[in-house]
Amino acid sequence: MAEVDNKWSLFGLDLTRSGKWLALGVHQLMFDRGAWLLQRFDPSIRVNQGGEALLYRADAPLGEAVVAEEQTPFSAVALSAEAVLLKTLHLPASTEEDLDDAMLLEVGFSSPFPDTDTRAAWRVVSRHENVIEVALAITSQATIDDLLAEPRDSSDAGAPIPEVWAFDHHGIPISFAGYGGSERRSAYLRRLVHATGLVGAVWVSCVVAITLLAGATALRADRLDETFQQVRSDAAAAARYRESLQLGRTRLSA
Repeated sequence: MAEVDNKWSLFGLDLTRSGKWLALGVHQLMFDRGAWLLQRFDPSIRVNQGGEALLYRADAPLGEAVVAEEQTPFSAVALSAEAVLLKTLHLPASTEEDLDDAMLLEVGFSSPFPDTDTRAAWRVVSRHENVIEVALAITSQATIDDLLAEPRDSSDAGAPIPEVWAFDHHGIPISFAGYGGSERRSAYLRRLVHATGLVGAVWVSCVVAITLLAGATALRADRLDETFQQVRSDAAAAARYRESLQLGRTRLSA
C-alpha cells in the first residue's frame, strides 16, 4: 500500500512547518516567561511549598506589599527538590518547534522510574541566538499522589484543583500538565478577550467620532460653498444692475 503523505504544501512551502512556527510564535507571545501579556493579565496563584505559601504571577513571586492584599482562588503545590530529578539541557534553537518530541525521548532515557509511573514536565527558561536552555523535571506518579493527598486549607473548599509545580535550579517554576491549571488559563484568556473587547470598543468609538467629525466638516463645507455661490450670484446681479444704471446715465447725458 502506498504511503500517504500528510504534509500540506503551497508553492513548495511546507505549510505544516509554517503552522508550527505560527503556533510557537503565538505561544511565546501569550505564555512565554517575561511576555508582556502574561505579566499584565495572568491571574495570581498561591504556591504552597514546605508549609510556606507564596503568591506568583507570570511565573514570578509577587512583592510582600501585593501579597498582603491579593486574593486568588488558584493554588499550586510544589514538589520538594529531593522528590524531583532536574536536568538542564542546551538544544539548538531550531528544535523548539518539535520540543515535545525531543523531550519525550530525553525523559525515556533519563527517568529512573517505570514508564507507567513516570511524570515529567519541561519548559524553555532562556533563549540565545542559536541555543535554547530547557529545564526538565522528572518525578513519579506516586510522589505527586502523596503530595496531593496532603491536607488542604479549609478555605480551599470548592476552589479549582491545585496545580503541581517543581522549581529548577534558578527558582523558575515548571508546571506538570494534567493537574489543574486549565481554570487559570481560561481566566487568563477571558481577561485577554475582555481587554481586547475594550480596545476594540475604544477603536470603534474613535472611528465613529472621526467619521462624525468628518461628516460635520463636509456638511459645513457644503454650506459654505452654497453661501459662496449665493454671494457670487448676488455680486453678478449687482454688477449687471450697475452696468444698466451706467448705461441709462449715458443715454440721458446724450
